[in-house]
Amino acid sequence: RLPLALLVLALLACLAHASSDAALSSSSSLHSHLLSRFADASTFTAKVTFSSGLPFCALCGESAGAYACSPDSHGRTQGNWGTGIHSFYSSIPKTATILSVSAAAYGSFNCEMARNFTSVQLTLNDYTIDYLTAYDANYATTLCKCGSCSQPLLFSQSFPYGFPAYLNTGSNQLEIKMNNYTRFGCFTEIDVSVTYTTTSPGLDVVYQELTPFSNVGSYATTGVCSED
Repeated sequence: RLPLALLVLALLACLAHASSDAALSSSSSLHSHLLSRFADASTFTAKVTFSSGLPFCALCGESAGAYACSPDSHGRTQGNWGTGIHSFYSSIPKTATILSVSAAAYGSFNCEMARNFTSVQLTLNDYTIDYLTAYDANYATTLCKCGSCSQPLLFSQSFPYGFPAYLNTGSNQLEIKMNNYTRFGCFTEIDVSVTYTTTSPGLDVVYQELTPFSNVGSYATTGVCSED
């Protein structure tokens, strides 16, 4: 039999290992962990731009009219917003595995209410990439006025076992969903970065959870867990 002291040390080692795995659940830590495992990791970038806004109004230093706005309280949009779904074409190897997706959205937010935060969900091919609440210290002077620009919205999600919904070679759909409190926002562009590998991912002790958001308060949770 093992001495009691050795049993205690073994228990502490297990707890430390579990704590380390839990830390990987954060997107940034998991992203760094994945990149460290794949020497061939590459990044594909794409830009989604908005247009057909008011011809005399410019946001974030872009040319006049180079923006679009989500529906206001009366359901009215501006520019080429449409349904909020916009596509970009991906051209990465067909056999590549997606490790992470990040996006930076630029524009002027808090258009309808004098609130110092913006709550937005970004989906890719109907899967939530991120849902965040971003605080804007300059909200009182922005409110989507011509010439204004809010702090960028930064979205990210890591995928330790790949992202099957992504089309490596084909058209992918981004959708912006504003919540009921700050649903009126104007966007100039979204810069998308997709990190991928052509090496088959190994299995780690990692749990990845996605929690979709909807404006009516419906939540669902899915996850995968695997171990060598």
